[in-house]
Amino acid sequence: MRKIALLCIIALVLSGLAGCASEPTPEEMAAAEAEAAAAAAIEAAEERAAEEAAAAAEAEAVEANRLYVRKTLDELKSSIRYEDGELSFEIPASYQPPSDWVIWVAGRIDTKNGSGISQHYEEFDNASMNRSWEAGTKYAIPEPPDFIGMDQLFMDVSLPDENGGLIEIHIDLLEYVKN
Repeated sequence: MRKIALLCIIALVLSGLAGCASEPTPEEMAAAEAEAAAAAAIEAAEERAAEEAAAAAEAEAVEANRLYVRKTLDELKSSIRYEDGELSFEIPASYQPPSDWVIWVAGRIDTKNGSGISQHYEEFDNASMNRSWEAGTKYAIPEPPDFIGMDQLFMDVSLPDENGGLIEIHIDLLEYVKN
């Protein structure tokens, strides 16, 4: 910015010298400096406005991504079905790449003696770790008939957000089985 202001002053001085052989008056120099300062201030204001607009656009994009991810997580949740003794869900085809999905399913079988047996579904852990989910594909959660004895069964599902973090939902799957 200072270079531009200095060039403006030099140009004004030279243009004045070309027209006459005398040096510019202090008033002419002050006017040239004021004009250069005004030009620099305008340039700085334009740069600030551009930076603010870029920051606002980035914030808007991040929020739009966050809303899209939440909508996609809700789509998966809406796909959960318990029909004919099978509890299933579908990876939404609308989200790409499907390899981003992280799904963890676990539960607990009540043993009626105050303790319980943990139930983990490694096939879902493996699909998440191997990034092998397929969009539009239905997945079934294997379990004993009618989930007898289960006192906990849940699914944690997450997708990455724009900042490299995760947006996650926790779903109580027994609600689907009991209804």
